[in-house]
Formats: sequence, structure tokens, C-alpha cells
Amino acid sequence: MKIKRHFYLMISCPGDVVNERKLLKDCVETINSERADDVWVELQYWATDTSSDAGMLAQDSINEQIVRDSDGLIAIFNARLGTPVHEYVCGTDEEIDLMLKAGKHVSLLFNTKPQIDLSNPSSIEQITKLQNYKEEQSKKAYYREFSDDESFISLAKREIRLWLRGICDNVETPQAQKHNTSKDERVQNLPIPIDNVNRLPVGNSMSETEIVDTPAGALDCVVIITEATQVIANEIDNFNRVTVDISEKANAFGQKFSLYKKQNNGDSGLLVLCKRFANELDQQSTDANGILEKIEIKWHEIYQYIMVYANNYIRYQDRIIIKDSFGSLRSVLHQNMPQMDELINVLSSMPNYQKNLKNSTNTLTNVYKRFRMFAVKAISDCDEIDSRMMIDELDEI
Repeated sequence: MKIKRHFYLMISCPGDVVNERKLLKDCVETINSERADDVWVELQYWATDTSSDAGMLAQDSINEQIVRDSDGLIAIFNARLGTPVHEYVCGTDEEIDLMLKAGKHVSLLFNTKPQIDLSNPSSIEQITKLQNYKEEQSKKAYYREFSDDESFISLAKREIRLWLRGICDNVETPQAQKHNTSKDERVQNLPIPIDNVNRLPVGNSMSETEIVDTPAGALDCVVIITEATQVIANEIDNFNRVTVDISEKANAFGQKFSLYKKQNNGDSGLLVLCKRFANELDQQSTDANGILEKIEIKWHEIYQYIMVYANNYIRYQDRIIIKDSFGSLRSVLHQNMPQMDELINVLSSMPNYQKNLKNSTNTLTNVYKRFRMFAVKAISDCDEIDSRMMIDELDEI
């Protein structure tokens, strides 16, 4: 009979984090239902899990009552940093520091699209302080970002599952012997068969042996896979940022082009207009291509670690983490597809009046087409991974 282990997860946040606290409660309930046989997670928050203590300062009382006894902490920031306490910039900062000093897990989450009242000087001051704090944290900690409810839920579930993975004992079960098949048999069923993988720039990628020999060991490829899928999702956001205004610029260019032609003042104005826009397209091609290469490199890294997964037994809970990570990435890719189609259509309708403009338009169009091809293939691979994870789950039943 398994002994159910009880873990306390503390929520630490300023007062403007209300919605995310409710969402986090739902996330924990989902994970508790997944792990009903062996693990139970209980959330702790100062407003509901501390009692009044007239003999202590408020923050000292919180530290004594719940920070000390919590097994992990999730810190969430929206648009406020909070009130300074002791020598810390805010109460959450002190709670993070105490948990880290105790050797406990801390997840640090920032909202990239918080609601800010620009008419309120206090709100502007708080968001400025928060951005400065975030920049400082980036020098010493690895934080996560979310932009809406969906991304927060996905991120929170992943963080909690990885925290539980680290805090629970990794005990291999007899079921592992089912997976002791030969390398060729496992790789044959590789969930993520990438076309022309050898042509991709691999940077400092490692061989399978080197991956296994890392201090974390082969099973921690699960963590690397989830990290890489999050990096790809972030890079897709970056890709969108550098391409978001191309439709407006292209429409503005088309209107000016038509106007210049109607004025019939010669070709000089048209040539200058075309060269300027060609330069803008060239810069965007450079930026977008650079981001796409980063995405391809990370995708290749995932391929390598999935190979390690294919040759090692990974527990049921690890497969949940992998499935969830690829499900989130698949959602991001699906959301991106309509924009790529729109951009390709916009560029295909551009007037090819001047050679430089034609070349620049074709170059950028090819970048978008390449991204779209990657997205289609990646979505298919994510579906295959999801299917493969389900097969492995059924093997354990």
C-alpha cells in the first residue's frame, strides 16, 4: 500500500494577483486528481492560512506560520511589486529569499501583459519598480512569463509537476523492465521524427551519451524537454513581435505607391519609396530569420532528448509533463498559422516595380513560408508525441 505524501505549496504575490490565485487553485485540484494515489498538494496563502499574532510584525508572523513549513513557493507578479519590508523590496521578495536559503523550490512567474492604470502615478511607479526588480532577478534566477489565463494555467501546471518530480523519490518500478528493449526498437518508435535534422545548425548540442552523463542523469531529459518547448513558445512570440506591423506597413506602402503613380511625376519618387521599403523588409527578414534559426536549434535539442526518453524508462507522471508541454506548444503554433497565411498573402500582392523590392519581398516571403512549414511539421510531431505518451501510459496499466 502506498503512503500518500502531503506537500504544502505557498502562494506569494502582491495584492493585485487575484485571478491567478483562483486559477492556481484549479491547477492544484487537477494535479491532485492525477496523483490521488501517492501525493496531495495543499496551497497556502497568508490571507487564508495565518492567524492574527499581536506580538509580531505582520511579515514576521507570515514567515513563522507558513513560509517556514512550506515545501515550495510560487511567486506571481502582475503590475505591482508590493510594499517594502525589512531590508527587502517587498514581502514576496523576502519570502523568496527565505525559501531559497532553506534549499526549497521557488517558481517565479511574471505577467507580460498586466492591466496598468496609466492615469494613476502610483500604478506607473509600481510597474516601473516591478520591471527593475524583474531585470535584477534575471541576473540571478530563471523566471517564467505568462500573457493570459491559458498560458498561466499551462505554466503553473508544468511548474507544479516539475516541483513534485523533484521533491518525490524517483523509484524505478518493475514496469521499467517493459522498456528495456533495444535501442533500435525504441528509436524506431521515436515520437518526433524530424526531417533533414542533420542540416539544422545544432550549436552546442550534445550526443546522447553526453546527455546521459550530465549530473541530472538521463531521466532529467524530461526537464530539458519542457524547458525547450517553453523557449520555443517564447521565440514564437518574439517572431510575432518583429512581424506584427508588416501588414500595416505593406498597406501604407501600397497606398503611397498608387498615389505616386497617379501623380505621374516620373520614376524618381517611386524608386526612392521602393528602396526604403525594401530596406525595411530586409531588416525584418534578418530579424525573423535569426529567430527562426533559434527555434530550429531548440527543436533539434528536443529531438536529442526525446531520443534519450526513447531509450530510458520514464515514469507516468513525467509523461504527463511532456504531454502538457507539447500540448501548450501545439496551441501556440496553431494560433500562429493564420497570421503566417495573412503575411504571405500580403507580400504576394506587393507591386514588383523595382528589382530590390522584388528580391526583398521574395526573401521575407520565403522566411514566412519556412516558418509555416516548420509549424505544420511541429504540430504533426506534437500530435504524434501525444499519441505515443498515451500508448506508454496504457502499457503501465
